[in-house]
Amino acid sequence: MAAVLLFGAGLWATGRLDVPPQFWASDIETVDVDGRQLRLVHVGYADGLRNTPSLGALDGALFVLPETMSAGHGMGMDRVLIPLDVAFFDPAGQFIDRHTMVLCRSGSCPGYYPRRAWQFAIEAPAGALAWMKEGSVLRR
Repeated sequence: MAAVLLFGAGLWATGRLDVPPQFWASDIETVDVDGRQLRLVHVGYADGLRNTPSLGALDGALFVLPETMSAGHGMGMDRVLIPLDVAFFDPAGQFIDRHTMVLCRSGSCPGYYPRRAWQFAIEAPAGALAWMKEGSVLRR
């Protein structure tokens, strides 16, 4: 029985070899933004991409919050190892704002905030989301 479980787990992981191991058990979703397909790993708001040296073949990370967050809640770069873009979207998937977040080694990192309330965010390597603009729509 153990051999069957290990074999099955190996087959499952094989389909994720292009994804960093810390995300093998995470949900991966393909979303559409302005006709572009993005393959994103689901991450929690508290941890995001902290301590992640590479995204492998993923386009980025998707934050899906259970409720709308105020503009006073944003993103930061504490313990993040690669510079990132963050794009914020409202509950209807309408683009709100985008920021390029720089590496922060001080422990007192700045926050990056949207202009208004949001429920979804995408983080990707810095520069990767530069094409997103007012009028962009996230479709899941």
